[in-house]
Amino acid sequence: MTLAPISRLLATEFAKVNSKQSSSAHADPVFSLVGNSSVQETPPAQHIKFDESAEGVIHLASVGVMDITIYANPLAAQISGSPLPTAAAELIPVDGSVSKADFERIVAQYGGSVGEADQLFSTFDANGDNSISNAELLAGLAQLNDNGGDTTFAQTFGELVDKHGDHNGIVDNLELTDFEAAFVQVETSAQADTGTTSSPRIAS
Repeated sequence: MTLAPISRLLATEFAKVNSKQSSSAHADPVFSLVGNSSVQETPPAQHIKFDESAEGVIHLASVGVMDITIYANPLAAQISGSPLPTAAAELIPVDGSVSKADFERIVAQYGGSVGEADQLFSTFDANGDNSISNAELLAGLAQLNDNGGDTTFAQTFGELVDKHGDHNGIVDNLELTDFEAAFVQVETSAQADTGTTSSPRIAS
């Protein structure tokens, strides 16, 4: 697994993400990426755009870091150049995965159909093991900027999270971060059900 320490992140990218505060901060960083090039066939009806703050989240994903990890990171203020101190936060290590059935439930909570869930799942599930890991989630999010965000995958995913958010045709970092948090919540619940969740630790 290749590490991408938070300390390597560009301050400009963090500033883009930090322009809107997320309501969720419950996940641990993930540091490896898995490639995926699948493209779906059924585009959404509305053309979705990704704003600058969303592009910051996509950049973080491309280097293997979850946006919600930034908000929970005790060094977040130093990374962003803010003079305000931040308290150290306990982060729960997450290294499990989300099954296809659980992913369908997440998408249903966002108002999406089983068909949309399966379309998205086929792109996120890069290794074809019928589950999505954190690394695969991040690799998928990193694809949202492919072709300027005009791929069918980006448009389908963007419409899903925008519909769950303010439904204005523009995806921002808050909408992307909330999806990350929903994914991690399901993942940690699955780990707890199987007894594989490890003890919380302090982020470094």
